Parts: sequence; structure tokens; C-alpha cells
Amino acid sequence: MATGKYLVSIAACAECHTQAEKGQIIAEKMFSGGREFALPGGLLISPNITPDKETGMGNLHKEAFIARFKAYADSSYKPYKVGPTDFQTIMPWTMYGGMSEHDLGAIYTYLMSLKPIKNAVPEKFKPNAKTVAIR
Repeated sequence: MATGKYLVSIAACAECHTQAEKGQIIAEKMFSGGREFALPGGLLISPNITPDKETGMGNLHKEAFIARFKAYADSSYKPYKVGPTDFQTIMPWTMYGGMSEHDLGAIYTYLMSLKPIKNAVPEKFKPNAKTVAIR
């Protein structure tokens, strides 16, 4: 558990996956998503990564969590071009994809040990009416 907590801390997962007010993390909403990032093509909203089964990742299996990151581990991975209304992300998948399965599993185990917080994030990406593709 300590390894996962350490990795989540140094990866700063809470910074993106927690709502903030006036630049300060809202402690009681830790890891429950909903932080908004205004991008040129639209509004990106971070997902809830608490173990809440309805609004978080409580139904996500450890193997699927690890596989999501490892999909970006191949050095030949080339990001696809996204259109103006396509899903956008600022998640550094390729950086974390290089982590070992053991470390990713430790992160998953730690996140699953947290208190589930119900926070339905409406959409992950809301494109602007007039959008410009992010490259």
C-alpha cells in the first residue's frame, strides 16, 4: 500500500483528479474528478478515480487498469490526430505507460483503498462550438 501511495503522490494524481478552489485542492473531494481544464478546443473534465462503483472506477479490474497504461508503453506508439470535436486528454499516458506492471498495480491497489466518493462527471470533454484541433 505504501508503494502505491508514494507513486500516486509523486505522480501528482490528485492535482488533476481533484477539484480545486482558488488554486487549492478541495481535500474532501480528493481524487473524485471534476477538475476543469479549458483547452483551445473545449473543456476537459478529469474523471473520478475513487473506488465509487457508480461514478468512479470501482468496477474496473486491476488488469484493465494496468492494460490501459501499458497500451502506451510501446516506443513505436504514435498518437493519432484528433479532430476539433474528438476526445482530448492531457493525461501523460506515454510517460506512465513505461511504469512496471508491479508499480501500476500498486497504484491501483492504493486507489481502491480510498474512500469512495460519489461524483458524476458529466462528460470528459466538451468541445467548444467553434473548435480548433489540439495537436
